[in-house]
Amino acid sequence: MMIAVVNEEKIERLVDALQNEGGGPLMVREVADRLDVSRNTASKYVDVAEATNEVVTDRYGPARRVWLPDKAPSETGEEV
Repeated sequence: MMIAVVNEEKIERLVDALQNEGGGPLMVREVADRLDVSRNTASKYVDVAEATNEVVTDRYGPARRVWLPDKAPSETGEEV
């Protein structure tokens, strides 16, 4: 069994990138560009950050948008 090791610095950079964007949203592709990793790797970092409640995501067509929890839109479409 292989255990994935997550680079905490990349998670911190993800949160910093979102803070620099006013809380989001960033698409996973934009996260990948800012972290200088592949889109698949960025998606995994987003998954880990979401599991630890550091970010939230939603679907935008086939893509995922990434937000800081306090900046994510509510279910009614209004920002919190």
